[in-house]
Amino acid sequence: MNTSFKEFDGRLRAIDRKAKAMSNGYTPKVKKNGLIEMEPAKRPLALRLPLKGLVLLLAGGLVYKAWLLNSLGAAGYAAKLTALSDGGAVEKAGAFLMQVDPATRMIADFIGPFIG
Repeated sequence: MNTSFKEFDGRLRAIDRKAKAMSNGYTPKVKKNGLIEMEPAKRPLALRLPLKGLVLLLAGGLVYKAWLLNSLGAAGYAAKLTALSDGGAVEKAGAFLMQVDPATRMIADFIGPFIG
């Protein structure tokens, strides 16, 4: 009798957990056997980290910096960075982000022949 009570208590706890989770919303799902069950709604999208988007944004920024480095030349790019670093806080932050790093130099050397 003791084990049956523990199993019953475990089922009641599972029901309570599901009810608590569904208090934030739920969505109907059709199972493989054709039954429609209500499942707790997933977390909002704002709480998830879009890793793929961040990687694409970083890669795009590096390619943009490399393209600017090739277009302006090393001396012109350095002059633009100097002008940025003489400005306010936002301009200084931009100059810090746009400084030439090894990844930018490598990408610039790679895409240089393709740009012209």
